[in-house]
Amino acid sequence: MQTANPRELWPWQTSRRVLQNPRKTKKKEAREIHVSLNLNLAQANLKREKWDDAVRFANAALAVDPENTKALYRRGKASFSKGDLDNAKSDWLKVQEKDPAAVAKELKQLDAAFVKHKQKEKATFSKMFS
Repeated sequence: MQTANPRELWPWQTSRRVLQNPRKTKKKEAREIHVSLNLNLAQANLKREKWDDAVRFANAALAVDPENTKALYRRGKASFSKGDLDNAKSDWLKVQEKDPAAVAKELKQLDAAFVKHKQKEKATFSKMFS
């Protein structure tokens, strides 16, 4: 039976310690772990296409670190996927300020979605008033 390398277990042990005994953990370390865990949960929920849960976990990460670009990106991606284009645009524009290349493709998709949405609204309203 092969034993695990203690250096490989460090993040898991630290996360477990924080969750079991948050008062004994250094505040900065606890905040970093909290953000990391919530970012991972947001990503997992994006993969599962659970958009509301992904937004919830990204919001939890942003509550601790409001400028976290990963959390903003993931919340924007979940918002876009569930059709909330305004919030997706807001989040992705914040990410673009820090890392323009990170969201270039997403912003193009968003612009196309806005055009499609406006065309759909125009068609709907033209039927109403004709």
